[in-house]
Amino acid sequence: MVQEEFVNTILDILSPISNITTVRHQGFVGLYKDDIMFGKIISKSVLFLSDRNKFIKIKLSLFCIKYIFIKYFHYIKIIIKF
Repeated sequence: MVQEEFVNTILDILSPISNITTVRHQGFVGLYKDDIMFGKIISKSVLFLSDRNKFIKIKLSLFCIKYIFIKYFHYIKIIIKF
């Protein structure tokens, strides 16, 4: 089960990006940008959708995750033009 506090921490990290929403699924919380799922929160893990259409687990501290989110969205923004 995903803890609400962890989800809120991730959403706080993502706050510079507009229109991020979450949807609870069985066993994970989906991260969406304009109705497109780009990530998952499973337990205390964060996964991003890769350019190969697979979810990849991020194995870093929350401090490092913030930096990766920013770089990731700069990259994704170019590809799918948010």
